[in-house]
Amino acid sequence: MERNFSTLSLHTRLSKEEEDGSTSVVPSITNAATFKTSSDYILGQGNAYCYGRYGNTTRNTLEATIAKLEGAAQAFAFSSGMAATSAVVDGLLKQGDEVVASKQMYGGTYSLFTEDLHKFGVCLKLVDKSVVDDIVSALTSKTRLVWLEVCSNPLLKILDLALMVKAIKGYKSDIIICIDNTFLSPFIVKPLSFGVDMVMHSMSKYYGGHSDIIMGCLAMNDPALGSQILRAQRMRGGVPSAFDCYLMIRSIYTLEIRMMKHHENALAVANFLADHPGVAEVVHPLLANHPSHDLAQQQHGGLHSGMIAFTIKGGKREALAFFDNLKFITYAVSLGGVHSLISHPMSTTHSFLKPEDCSAVGIHEGTVRFSVGIENVEDIKTELNRALRTALKLEI
Repeated sequence: MERNFSTLSLHTRLSKEEEDGSTSVVPSITNAATFKTSSDYILGQGNAYCYGRYGNTTRNTLEATIAKLEGAAQAFAFSSGMAATSAVVDGLLKQGDEVVASKQMYGGTYSLFTEDLHKFGVCLKLVDKSVVDDIVSALTSKTRLVWLEVCSNPLLKILDLALMVKAIKGYKSDIIICIDNTFLSPFIVKPLSFGVDMVMHSMSKYYGGHSDIIMGCLAMNDPALGSQILRAQRMRGGVPSAFDCYLMIRSIYTLEIRMMKHHENALAVANFLADHPGVAEVVHPLLANHPSHDLAQQQHGGLHSGMIAFTIKGGKREALAFFDNLKFITYAVSLGGVHSLISHPMSTTHSFLKPEDCSAVGIHEGTVRFSVGIENVEDIKTELNRALRTALKLEI
């Protein structure tokens, strides 16, 4: 019988032989850059413990844990989320291929796709929205990869995974569907269970959860796909250190507990802001007015991460005054950590877009992205209320 999420987080280990006979309760940190092999050993065959770039017990334990949590046959850890994304580009695409993606994606991925794919002779087709009709209309016989986010940044538009997979695979079964699930984590949803080919995470966010590790990962079930990603991992060398892998394993131990607290806090904050006189709009998938409310209930089991978005009445001036009046809630560009982090998308994640393009997708000067942490929720609400009322000159 398959164990539950928190048990898998804590008790996924390699075999005793793969761990060099270790009996430690927690995985050891393997700092070795090279390993003793037999005289008839052939590089890349058999035991992966030959050279640190090819693997070590700490990284292999982490990858085994990721695979279990994602419901995957294989998983590969990288030195960052962008290194993982680059491995997809380097390992799977060739001249003449086409990639279909939504404009509603992480800015780093957007820059990589728009500025670099053409250098490899790969054609990029961007669609305005991650909806089935728009995606399918962009597909051709040359489409090799479709790259989408299950929860968009920053407006939290939810992707219907089952519907999207059916439509894409119905058009052409060998198109690779890769889903960026950074905003939610496998505790909220496992995209592979819906038939997607590969899932990507910036593990610096919810997986790591403490804003102290830069890492990424890819997980998949198809062994042929896995072998191509493995080669890209080894040949490009974008692998995390053993110590970072140890820190990530340690963080994963509390992933379920953290995600439940993020979920509870974010929903409470969203409901609070929805009634605030200084807020024009609040976006959270579990609010009744969210267009994907029913989908989030069904696809995500009524759970969500700590991500919300809201629009301050006024504009950029009021938004900046709000940020300046925050105390423990930190203005920063990242997300998914135990500390509450807040940012202005038009000045950070979406600064590469023209103002009219931002407006077209619903991002305005007063739009705020809020990664709700695990602090006491009453303290969070008090801080938001005071900063909003001060910035908008409302009665306190």
